[in-house]
Amino acid sequence: MKSDRIFWALAAFFLMVLIWTYSNHYDNGFHFDDFHTITSNKDIRDFSNPSKFFTDGTTGTSKGGINYRPMVALMNAFDYWRAGDYIPSYFHRHIFFWYVVQVMMMFLVFKNIMDKYYKDEWNRYIALFSAAYFGVLTINAETVNYVISRSDGFSTMAMVAGIWFYQMKFTRKFHLYLLPMIIALLTKQSAIMFPPILFMYILLFEEEFTFENFLGPENRKRILNTMIKAAPAFIVGVGLFIFNQKVMTPISGYNKGRSKWLYFISQWYAIAVYTGNTIIPAKLVVEMDLKLAKSIFDSKVILGAIVNLAIIAWGLWGMREKKYYPIAFGIIWFYLAYVPASSIVPRFQVSNFHRSFFPTVGWALAVGWTLGIFAINNKEKIKNNQALRYGIPAVATFIIMCYAFATHQRNTKWINDEVLWYDAVEKGSKSGRVLKFWGDVLKKRGKKKEALETYNKALIYWPINPGLNLAMADIKKEIDPNINPDEIEVHLKAAYKRGGVSPTSYRKYGKFLYQEKRYKEAKKVLEKAERIKEKTDMHINEKEKCRKLLAKVLGHMEEGVQSEVDSLLSMIAEEPSNTNKLYDKLANVYYKSAQYDKSVEAAQQSISRKETAKAYNLLCIAYNKKKEWDKGKAACEKALEIKPEHKKAKANRDWSIKGKEKEEKAKAKAAEKK
Repeated sequence: MKSDRIFWALAAFFLMVLIWTYSNHYDNGFHFDDFHTITSNKDIRDFSNPSKFFTDGTTGTSKGGINYRPMVALMNAFDYWRAGDYIPSYFHRHIFFWYVVQVMMMFLVFKNIMDKYYKDEWNRYIALFSAAYFGVLTINAETVNYVISRSDGFSTMAMVAGIWFYQMKFTRKFHLYLLPMIIALLTKQSAIMFPPILFMYILLFEEEFTFENFLGPENRKRILNTMIKAAPAFIVGVGLFIFNQKVMTPISGYNKGRSKWLYFISQWYAIAVYTGNTIIPAKLVVEMDLKLAKSIFDSKVILGAIVNLAIIAWGLWGMREKKYYPIAFGIIWFYLAYVPASSIVPRFQVSNFHRSFFPTVGWALAVGWTLGIFAINNKEKIKNNQALRYGIPAVATFIIMCYAFATHQRNTKWINDEVLWYDAVEKGSKSGRVLKFWGDVLKKRGKKKEALETYNKALIYWPINPGLNLAMADIKKEIDPNINPDEIEVHLKAAYKRGGVSPTSYRKYGKFLYQEKRYKEAKKVLEKAERIKEKTDMHINEKEKCRKLLAKVLGHMEEGVQSEVDSLLSMIAEEPSNTNKLYDKLANVYYKSAQYDKSVEAAQQSISRKETAKAYNLLCIAYNKKKEWDKGKAACEKALEIKPEHKKAKANRDWSIKGKEKEEKAKAKAAEKK
């Protein structure tokens, strides 16, 4: 009874420590990806139809892309609905609730694993210290504080729940352990590693696989039994993953342009960095600046290989006897959890600290049982030595308190963007995104030259980013109003080319072209902005600005067109010998200004004077724009009779043919619907 009181008192103490550890993080703000998934995402403002998050992958972001994580969008919408606005504390409390639930379930899962081969009265204390250790680890603060990283946190919690459900006979009997796995997969795709983790759990702790006789007949039977038991998880998990990737997420989420081999060897060092900061959290930053390795002989790759070989050796050491299997399973979990983001599938970023959250569950088990089994192996010595009996728990508690304090301090760096980016810059981060946002901070402070210098550094690492290029154009113009326009256009054009779903890049480049009186180019740029889907209030406002600017451009173009038309008509009256060529020019002017009827008339006037391939081609494209496909085709065929090698006429004739086919198909579909 006394032992029970001590245990529950210790459990209550660690729970209070965990609550205190994150007591200062609730008012921390939203950051970077939170903006397009939460604060500018109109879809999460409506909680009346939650099913839409499961049927439409675009509801999870305002970027217009697809990343099918319906549970994340659902939770964001729920928190917005509860708060009635974008209030970070509501989101953080919800995230932290599930974090506490996960830590509690980890205790239960760890104890069941530890009891399997070496049931001891100290196991519950070891499991408790292991779970508490995970709960306060400073590296986890990167996931708990970053709202959109709830995808990592909640999916990991669900996978821990899946293992716990499998450990219990009732929930295993009815395959209820599949439900948390499904929830995890609907939260983040990395949950596809649940089936292999479950497979290894069954093999080691249910089928009692032995490494001494690795390929013996008994082991082969155990492997077969494990495959049968794990089959439901593989079938459901792989099926849902394929549905996610092939049906709901048609655009691949990885960077196809990167070498899989170089990305893979770069991850050796990345994992070493994660591990180092798990042990001593001295270099935690919002965004690492780890670059892709150039070869296997890179010093960082070699260092990473050494660290990983040491961890693998630790796992192999845990395979020597069954009582050490929790260590082996912890290391297996550790590496399986790194597979989705740290193997041969390249990601846009080489590394990120929130990727370590899922693997750290296995790390906590391996660390806890390594120290725990050492204590159990020396139980009599510890019991008979008062210094050891009280000293070991005291040291373990002190270590947990040190991590708790460090995590409490780390939370303060997430209060707002200014503090977060400054912390990263101070720690020497050379990430383009970090430098860009720190430049924004300097600009707000009025330190324009320092901001420009920071943007220039960011441009080295992030040359194609639209926001950075727009910021460069703005700051250069502010510093020197008389700057050469070419220097500004370089950045505006780069932003426009990579503008994606944001109309801002189109508007700013269009405005520049308008001011430079390059009206045709401005028209082309601003018209493209109209195709962007309106996903945010900012998009709506920006598109409206684009429309107003386009109206001004068209106004100037009309004045220019009329002037050009008047000039050509005057020349036609004065130069009758060159009339057909002038009518060709007139037809082209009318075509470019979208006056297609007049373009047809001018082309016909040219043909009446002299039949040329050029005139018939001009007549063809004008008819095509009017969707008079047969007339367009006939005109281009005339052009080809005169000049068979006329490439433009061939292409425009094909345009006529395809245009008519498309129109007929549309009519047929409409008739079917009626």
